Amino acid sequence: MPPPLIIPGDAETLTPIQQGRAATARLRELGVEHRSEVRPGKGHGWPDMAAEHALRADWFATHLSL
Repeated sequence: MPPPLIIPGDAETLTPIQQGRAATARLRELGVEHRSEVRPGKGHGWPDMAAEHALRADWFATHLSL
């Protein structure tokens, strides 16, 4: 399984930010490679996610051997 990439917004109402933080804490505790970047003031998706799409593409390119 590839290492997870988590990009939550801290204004999220659909999935509370605490869930992302708990997942990140558990991954760290287990020594699982991961990356988590919280986006201040963002909810569940936002109009301009170009930077996040680029980050996601780089992450997949680095961690998936296709």
